[in-house]
Amino acid sequence: MKRIITLILIPLFVFSGCAWFNPKEEKTDMELVSDGMDQFNNADYQDAIESFEKLRDWYPFSKYVILAELKIADSYYHIKNYEEAVAAYEAFENLHPRNEAIPYVIFQIGLCYYEQIDTIDRDQTPAKNALKMVMLTELKSTLNNA
Repeated sequence: MKRIITLILIPLFVFSGCAWFNPKEEKTDMELVSDGMDQFNNADYQDAIESFEKLRDWYPFSKYVILAELKIADSYYHIKNYEEAVAAYEAFENLHPRNEAIPYVIFQIGLCYYEQIDTIDRDQTPAKNALKMVMLTELKSTLNNA
């Protein structure tokens, strides 16, 4: 009886254990940014977001993380998920306040609000926010030129 149970259990453990030895495929930060940019350029924005988020999560100190954060926000903008795009752009602005892309980020935030403007009988908060972003952009431009 013990021999029969042993003969049944050994193949069970051997065949179920094959998955234990299969190494998990991990990509380098360069491969992830390359995949993400290819997907972004091919208008496959959802997959681009996934690639850039993997890059951000797996390699938080990579030199490509800043690009990934910006492209995540741009991808959300292109799929017309404006609330997520604004949140991603604002997070980028808070994390990298002196980055050279900040004027672009502020412009994109304003554009996200502008795209949300509906008819005049609807809530005008997006219109007010878009106007506020335009004024903020002009103010920063004036301060940089002074």
